[in-house]
Amino acid sequence: MWYALLTTISNRKSKPQKYVVNRTNENSTWSSQNMGLIGILILLFIVVHLANFWARIKLGLGEEVLLDKHGNKDVYEVTYSLFQNFYFVIFYSLLAFPLGLHLHHGLKSAFKTLGFYHKKGLELLAKVSLIYALIISVGFGLIPIIVYFK
Repeated sequence: MWYALLTTISNRKSKPQKYVVNRTNENSTWSSQNMGLIGILILLFIVVHLANFWARIKLGLGEEVLLDKHGNKDVYEVTYSLFQNFYFVIFYSLLAFPLGLHLHHGLKSAFKTLGFYHKKGLELLAKVSLIYALIISVGFGLIPIIVYFK
């Protein structure tokens, strides 16, 4: 996140005057143009997620975490109780979408950085990264919904 901010500042300093004709839609996607917004949404998700799960389970903050029959902290119960709240279900399910956009862009960019530039290969890579991003984001988005209606 820190490097993304530094890169953005550096890019803006290197060309203080904006382009007269802006054709970003021709060679970049909406998600790649809005990584800052998507990054902020993902950061919000991470903060809320850590507060609801990690801080509660590892640090003992918030409601007490019960133990399962083996004496371990019952993470299932924490998940189940959180996703009985409709607002958390909506929050977690909706914020899986920016995660998918980020994964799609990130996977394509990572392979381009590694030198994967063949035209047919890039088309295949775009499809594979989209399928991967859809599987991950839909999967994560469905978990709260399934738990809520269970």
